[in-house]
Amino acid sequence: VAGIETYDWGTAQSSRPTPLIKAYYNVQRLEFHLRNFLLLGFRDQWAFLKSKLQRAKTRSKNWRGMVAGWFSKQQAVSPSGAVNMHELWRLHDAQADRYRPKPLPGKLLLIRPRKDYRSYVGKQDLVATEGVRVVRVPAFPAGLMAPPYVEQVAALIRSAIAEGLAGQPCGSLRQAASGCSQSGASSPRPATIELAGTR
Repeated sequence: VAGIETYDWGTAQSSRPTPLIKAYYNVQRLEFHLRNFLLLGFRDQWAFLKSKLQRAKTRSKNWRGMVAGWFSKQQAVSPSGAVNMHELWRLHDAQADRYRPKPLPGKLLLIRPRKDYRSYVGKQDLVATEGVRVVRVPAFPAGLMAPPYVEQVAALIRSAIAEGLAGQPCGSLRQAASGCSQSGASSPRPATIELAGTR
């Protein structure tokens, strides 16, 4: 199983946000977007901006739902079938905060940015019976699914699938990362790999 920017939300600060936690999260959002942009060359910067504009168009439904909620009580799906994306998003986040993951029976690949949101890091991390491998992509949060880093994420997932199908504990992941470390079930801490930067 692979997770992209996946954490144990139930033990993270984001599940019990205070005004200070929310304020620091928003400061980090601005910081990470700027640092993602500055990491890239001119051509990649333009591709990054285009991907963010496309995402903004997609999220406009969420923002409209948020504004509608200021004036009336909203449902995720109205009797007429209309979907309020903001309410749906809010319910999804609430479920994630309530969820308490059990140890995964198998191996777990966690693809994460070079630095995490402070409020996302829980008191404990996810656990898998056959070990957890954390791969750090050289982007900051909100940049993993944008060019050029999304190609690295896709390569890691393809490698993990091939590795699982072949039954090889390490093998093909070396092609996507600069090294390969294994973590067995008895290891209390996940093995971490940091990919090289794009520049």
